Amino acid sequence: TCALPISEFSFFGLPEFDLGVMLAHLYLGNQPTAVHQACLETYTPRQTFDIRRALRFCGVEIMRRLIGVAQLPLSADLPRKKWLLTFSRQLVCEADPLHTPNLLVKPSWDLKFPSAVNDNLKTLRA
Repeated sequence: TCALPISEFSFFGLPEFDLGVMLAHLYLGNQPTAVHQACLETYTPRQTFDIRRALRFCGVEIMRRLIGVAQLPLSADLPRKKWLLTFSRQLVCEADPLHTPNLLVKPSWDLKFPSAVNDNLKTLRA
């Protein structure tokens, strides 16, 4: 059995949320690229997993932890925090977050968007 003392730590929903939040905390903790790579390479996604959605969740979590109500007591200096905030905005706002500058690693198992989403992205880029 497993007991969760606080409901914040249990989330029933999209698997992209879980991976996105984990990646966000790797960025916030300034972990080396090898740790990011190991995280992505050991994760086994479902066929419907959307890595782009996970990266958007990553960006939102970074923002939330830097400027939201649930801020972390990071030991990062101001330039690092500014970089994280800029990076998180790119993850959230870019048409395709896989092409975000400074993304440390990309998964080798990149699953494609469903065709309807691909059509919407083409419209956004036009």
